[in-house]
Parts: sequence; C-alpha cells; structure tokens
Amino acid sequence: MANDKIDIIAFQELNVHRNNQRILEAHKHSAFALGYKLFIAPTAEVAHIGGTAILISLRLLSEGSVATFMHSHPKGNYIRIKLTTPTFGTFHVWSVYAPSDGTQRRELFLKMAGHVNSESVIMGDFNCVEDVALDTRRSANTPYENTGADVLTFIKVYNNLEDQMRNQLGYHFNFTRSESDDTGRYCSTRIDRHYLPQLINHIWDSEITDLLIVNSDHSAIKSTLRSAIPGSDVIYGHDLITINPQILEEETYRTKIETLLNEHINNIGETHIQKAIGSLKYKVRKTMLTMTKEYTAHVKAAIKNIDNKINTLHESQRHNPKTDYEQRKTALFEKKQEELIKLSAPSQSLSHHKTLSGEQNSTNFWRRVFPITRGRKGIISINKVDDWTNPPPKNTILPAQTQEIAKESSKYYEYLYSPQEETNRTRTAKQRLLKKLREWGVENSTSQQAGEDISLDEIK
Repeated sequence: MANDKIDIIAFQELNVHRNNQRILEAHKHSAFALGYKLFIAPTAEVAHIGGTAILISLRLLSEGSVATFMHSHPKGNYIRIKLTTPTFGTFHVWSVYAPSDGTQRRELFLKMAGHVNSESVIMGDFNCVEDVALDTRRSANTPYENTGADVLTFIKVYNNLEDQMRNQLGYHFNFTRSESDDTGRYCSTRIDRHYLPQLINHIWDSEITDLLIVNSDHSAIKSTLRSAIPGSDVIYGHDLITINPQILEEETYRTKIETLLNEHINNIGETHIQKAIGSLKYKVRKTMLTMTKEYTAHVKAAIKNIDNKINTLHESQRHNPKTDYEQRKTALFEKKQEELIKLSAPSQSLSHHKTLSGEQNSTNFWRRVFPITRGRKGIISINKVDDWTNPPPKNTILPAQTQEIAKESSKYYEYLYSPQEETNRTRTAKQRLLKKLREWGVENSTSQQAGEDISLDEIK
C-alpha cells in the first residue's frame, strides 16, 4: 500500500479488543514502520466481530496536512477523523463496519446520519446494498436481507455524496464479496463501497481490486482524486533504489559478488588500506544496485503475472460464478505473498527497533565525548596474532603491506563475530547474567515475548 502511494486507508473487521493493549501497540508500530499514522476503534467485547481503523500517510502529514481524531463507535463499528489538507481543504474521513444483524445495522446508520456532512469520505463494509438488482448475484430465490439500505441512501443523497463505483459501472455488475458452499449455492455482492464528496475542478476515479490486500474474502475499493484540468497531474523525478539484501539468497548474485571480491583483492597491490576499502565498497554497492534493479524487475514480472490471474479469476466469477472461487483466490494470494516478501527486508520486532535506537543514542554520545577524524576510521594497523582465542600479552610484530593488514583484520573479525565455544566459564557467566536479569526484570516493550521468562537460548 505504501508503494502504491495511497494516502488514506480504511480497514474493517480487525477483531481487536480494546483491552488488548499489546496488540494495539503492535498495530501502531507496524503502521508507523510502513509510513502511516494509525487511528483505531477496537471492539468492546472479546467475542465481538468488528473493529475499524484509518491509516493516514506520514508523507501526507509531512506536507502540511493535519489529521485529528473526532469520534468512534463504542463497539468499534465506525471511526471518524478530521483531515485538513492545504490543497483540498477539510475532509471528515469515516471507516465503517456495519453489523450483519439488520436491526443493529439500521440503528448504526441512523446514529451516523447526524454526523455525516457534505465533506465526508465514507469507506466501509456496509453489509447491505442500495440496489439489490444491480449489486447482487445469487442462487437463492428468497428475499435479500437488506435492512438499513434506505437510511444509507438518504445519507448519501442528503449530503450530496457519490458512489463513484456505481456511476462507472452503470447497469453492469461487479462484486466485492463472493460466498459459496459445497451444494453449489453462491452469493456475490457489492457490500463494500466508498461514498465520496464532490469537489470543484476535481473528479473521482474508483475501482474494485484484489491487488491491494492479501488473503481476504473481500475485494478492496480504490478511489483516486484527479484534477479535471488537463496537465496538472504531472509527476516529476524518479524513485530511489535501495539495495535489497535478499539478492544474496540467490546463488547467481552471490557468485558475482564473490568474483568481484576476489578480483579486487588480486588487483589492490600496494594501495593504501583506506583507499582499497573505499574502492571496494563503491564497486560492491554499484554492483548490488544493478543486481537489485534486475532482481526487482524479475520479481515484479512474476507478481504482475499473478495479478493478471487474480483479475481474470475475479472477472470469471463476475460473469460465471464458481463454488471454488475462494480457494483459488487464496492460493494465488499465497503465491503473491511469497513474491512480495522478496522485495523487502524482514520487518524487525518492536524490541529490536528500541534496541537500535538505544545503540544509536549511545554511539552519538561517545562520538561527542571522544571525537575522531574521518581518516582514523577503520583498522590502520593491527598486531599479528596466530590465535585470537588465546592472544599473547603483547605483540609488536606489525604487518607492513595492505594485503597483510587486510588478512590480519579478516582473522580478527572472523574471531570477533564467530560463535564462541561454550565452556564452564561461559556457562557460569550466563547463569549469573540470567539471575541478574530476573532480579531486575525486563520491560514488556523490550522483550520478544512479553511477560515470559528469558531462556538460556536467548542469552548469547
């Protein structure tokens, strides 16, 4: 979603209880890591299905927009925020999850009616449709349970809001939810919709897509606000390319890097160590950037192929419903998820994020206390040591040439970052550290498993 540069995202049916603070904090952290600010309305009871949320892009906020929480339903059936933008003015953004029970659904819409205005953007799963003939396809002959749809239509008309997706479909059918069973019964409906305000000199473009969410039984609605003035939506510049470390999982790319390293070692001669390292870093980075572009293009082509299959499956279900639609859709999403993982590094836990922040603060502190010049970074000289596990008290033999320094440095780093053999001394030290940690305690936010005892395997 962040890669698609979506500024506002509405979620429904999160199924998170208001007292589950650990999950709520985890969601906020995940949203921030993806570049969004989270507003969430959890459910009131554990057994309740529902809960809603709105994500606002941090990029949008950094450009002068202001997002303010306004109101949420006591049971989490909707959340409303106020979004003030320097370009379009003020929007009242809603995320709505209507109950499946008709009476409760109608009561929810009646409660919303007093707060909706002409500046509202209402996005949600309404569990009903405005026009049964246009927005449902099903095998049953019984009346479709559509209580509350009249109130929703009143809200739309009274506040001059538009269901742009319906305007674009005309009298054609499309769906956002399709259900079926083993007996051959099926029901496809357009219960997910956007109700959008009308803006001068701008037009809305909506689409139903399965490509924005993963492994959901609902399709997403994507609405884009475009200028009605030709030529005003030109975008300049290029995206930045970041090296993807996962390319080293591929044998082909790993071999190329190894070849580059060997060639560099054979050609440095008497070059100064700092210059040799700098030159190597430049070559490796340039090569890995090229590899990343090639790798990304390959993965995106695979994703595009899967996306085409998902779109084809949706169109097939739209015109000729099948009972195995959900299974086939889930299988395609699993394949897509496998490819998507290749495009980004694994996300780190909250405790890892906090640890890195602490290390950065510590590093900055010691840099201020003991400033060094750029020329002194890295290993300039190092003693020759045959065995770093048992180094001599003092050794004044120094390697003279660049290759020897690099070789000695490599030996030292190999010892420093290799798993050390466990001895009685290290086992005793682990036990002492474990005892102290249990006495002091560990904050939930800094533990991988909040509230659990720390095991010996976690002490390294």
